[in-house]
Amino acid sequence: MILKLDVKGFNKNFISDYSTLISRHIKYGVSSSMSAVEREVKKRAPVDSGDLKKSISVDSLNIGSREIAKNIMRFGVKYALFIEEGTKSRVIKARNARVLSDGSSFFGKRVKHPGTKATHFLKKSIKTKEKNVSSMLESELQKVLNNI
Repeated sequence: MILKLDVKGFNKNFISDYSTLISRHIKYGVSSSMSAVEREVKKRAPVDSGDLKKSISVDSLNIGSREIAKNIMRFGVKYALFIEEGTKSRVIKARNARVLSDGSSFFGKRVKHPGTKATHFLKKSIKTKEKNVSSMLESELQKVLNNI
């Protein structure tokens, strides 16, 4: 989710004069709102082994010259996208063995996998927290304006 704020009515000098104050409040607003989204994503993440839920984290990125704050949500398992978006049905063929097996059962040389249904746990979490994120950022911007 990329959130872009355009604040109209401020001149360029305002940003440079109050950059430390603005930066501190925006960083806090972005960090606290991303933490709220992270908690919601972990709450909604489907659990089989628990690895997906444990792998979810939010990290701060280095601040670029034009950006005040940037955070990223990471999923430490490769299959997170497949859980979120689902998969199409497909044929699985034996490659390095004569037949497909899970160790106790044999399935044959090829199997038609029905695919998996999308959960959209990430999209649903973001939608749920969308208003909270906006209000947290508005609150921090209001603190900036109150300190001027």
